[in-house]
Amino acid sequence: MTPLPSPVLNPPLRGGSEKLRK
Repeated sequence: MTPLPSPVLNPPLRGGSEKLRK
């Protein structure tokens, strides 16, 4: 999958991604 520009556009569907971004 491609890295989304911001977590706002991408809901917390992938907890792992959100944790890495924060």
